[in-house]
Order: sequence, then structure tokens, then C-alpha cells
Amino acid sequence: MTEIELEMENDTELIIECEQIYIMDDYEQLKNKPRLNGKEISGDMYETDPTIPEWAKAQNKPSYTPEEVNAVNNDNAITIEEIEAIFNGL
Repeated sequence: MTEIELEMENDTELIIECEQIYIMDDYEQLKNKPRLNGKEISGDMYETDPTIPEWAKAQNKPSYTPEEVNAVNNDNAITIEEIEAIFNGL
């Protein structure tokens, strides 16, 4: 019988007794791996959630200019003083 003793932060001791200890550093050799949509999670997996659009799964995400999304550009930006005046006026 092998005994493993662990000390916790709050001075609690945890002692585990077991018949055998296996140290495995290769995930692919594990048994009873977690599953996702019925498939064992192993190796490179592709995101299959239909609610996530393909562009969000892509490594390179799209980028847009402020003009493309109708954002305020620097020429039309308001100053901090103007923002403070708006909030102080409420």
C-alpha cells in the first residue's frame, strides 16, 4: 500500500492510500478521457458549436475602421470637458 500525504494551506492534512500509483505524462494514453458531443477529447479537435460563427473560430479575426462601424473619428470626438459637462448636467 502506498501512502501520499498532502499538506493544505489551512493546515489540513490529506492522506491518500492506494494500491498502485501511475504517473502518466501523455494525455493520449489516458483512459476514460472526457467527451464532447459524444466524441472523446483527444488530439487536435475542431470547434463544432453551431452557435459560434466561423469567423469567430478563425485564427485571424476581422478588423474594421471606425468609419466602417460608424464610430466617432478624432475629428468629431468630444473632449473630456464636454463629457464631464454632460454628466454634471444630469
